[in-house]
Amino acid sequence: MKNTIKLYEDKRRSKLYVRYRINGTSRDETLDLEWHSNVWMDKQIKINKRSKKLAEEYVFKKRMELFKSENALDFIENQNKSFISFYKKIANERGVNSKVTLDGYYSALNKLIDYIKTLGVSDLTFKQVNESFCSSFKAHLEGRLDIGDTTKQKYFKTFKYVTAQAYNQGFHQKLVCKNIKGISGEYQRHDYLTPEEFKSMYDTPTPFMDKTQTRRFFIFSCLTGLPHRECMNLKWNDFYSEKDKNGKKNYFYNYIREKTGKHYKNPLSSDAVYYLKILWETKSCKVFVFPGLKYSAHENNKIQTWANMSNIKKKISPHCARATFANLFVRVEGSNIMDLKELMGHKDVKTTLSYIGTSLKEKTEAILRMPRLIRKLQ
Repeated sequence: MKNTIKLYEDKRRSKLYVRYRINGTSRDETLDLEWHSNVWMDKQIKINKRSKKLAEEYVFKKRMELFKSENALDFIENQNKSFISFYKKIANERGVNSKVTLDGYYSALNKLIDYIKTLGVSDLTFKQVNESFCSSFKAHLEGRLDIGDTTKQKYFKTFKYVTAQAYNQGFHQKLVCKNIKGISGEYQRHDYLTPEEFKSMYDTPTPFMDKTQTRRFFIFSCLTGLPHRECMNLKWNDFYSEKDKNGKKNYFYNYIREKTGKHYKNPLSSDAVYYLKILWETKSCKVFVFPGLKYSAHENNKIQTWANMSNIKKKISPHCARATFANLFVRVEGSNIMDLKELMGHKDVKTTLSYIGTSLKEKTEAILRMPRLIRKLQ
């Protein structure tokens, strides 16, 4: 039987309360602290922050009292239980409605397993996951050269969340990662194709890709920014046209961003409409636009081979197609970064900005277009 002490928020009454579960019996204790469930002023944010800190200190004190009491036996037993199994439990709970979230948690877990293997063990107990271990795992992630900075950030952030859940559920006496900062680093820049490079790849035949949908997907993604995962599920009935008030026909498509579950209605450019007609005329499936589209190292290598044949000296991956669309759109006169954020399906504009690149040629041309501030010397 598990004894726990947890902090909760009563949104209806705008109160914080502690729930005690001791020997199969539950009781709640309302805390005499000011709390605002519906925050709309800076003052309320400061009050909530102060109250939350006091509440967490109170819960910690009560947990220490529990640990020293006769009811702490289950806590001591839990110290020898598997932290890896607990990690999987949290992953399954968080990813129950999203395969992307589930895959992200398990990818982060695999990096933790990689690390403990270097220590000569195959599992971790809660007792072993202390502040020193967390710092060592962070250093391990930072030192890996096969993972990008943003991915390292996400993996360690996930690990910190799981340790926080271990504390909330009574497996740890304190937040073992509380004093450990997350992994810092700049957003990884995504390579992209210039208009000339795209045309070069488009005009280069690829008979070795005829039996897959990879080429068709890559071109379409360059023209729309639609991710590989969403292209796998894209259907013909997701496309439609509407007439504006002037009678002009515009084309759109609907899709659900799997990472966020958000629904998007995106317009299609003239090039995208033209290429969509080619896809329709040469389709092999009445339902899906890219039937059997797969994401694998083998297929990704085909894209790189295609780029090499087109004399493009860049590392090209499926994701470069999205970056290509982003860089083409942002250079359109009157374009808006917030519009691009929506078209890309991003939650944070910082992610969108990481897709935007530049070149010496563009910087030089921009410098030469700057207004003259000093008269030309006679």
